[in-house]
Amino acid sequence: RYPREEFSRGRGVHGLMVLRNLHVTESFDFAELFRDEVNYTCVWFRFRNIVVGGYYLPPSLDLTICRESLLKGFEYVEDQNRSVFLVGDLNMRMGVVTEDSAKNSRSRLWYTIEEMGFCWLQPDEGKWTVDTARGRSIVDYVFANPQARRLVKSTKVWKAEWVAGSDHRVISSTRS
Repeated sequence: RYPREEFSRGRGVHGLMVLRNLHVTESFDFAELFRDEVNYTCVWFRFRNIVVGGYYLPPSLDLTICRESLLKGFEYVEDQNRSVFLVGDLNMRMGVVTEDSAKNSRSRLWYTIEEMGFCWLQPDEGKWTVDTARGRSIVDYVFANPQARRLVKSTKVWKAEWVAGSDHRVISSTRS
């Protein structure tokens, strides 16, 4: 299911794209740390001294399972000397907090993420991570622990950039 093999109508297929410069990095710079083989919610990997947890929490997934999946990454956050990012499509709508037009039950996950020591890297540019004929929303996020936050100069939701086969916009963070 990384990615799923069945045909998609623009919903339910997920992935995490990491771009690396082959002239600067080597394959040993990357290591997969954990992959959820049960619910297919996340993959954690290390790039040099940075750890990234990439998530897709489908709307149909029970809130308890979503919370448990997020907590699997807690062991990577516990190391206070490590820069850790938690990114992805959480299908979490926060209403006033993110200036989204709606709030859903997934908003309770925000507190779990904060308790893990992460803060949201609010985009300096752009806002809506999904903007389609069905409506617009903010469901994709980049969170960072304090060490990782110091590495980020800016975060941007690209208004005109889409990944083929996805209804979500590209989000990028620039290193300071």
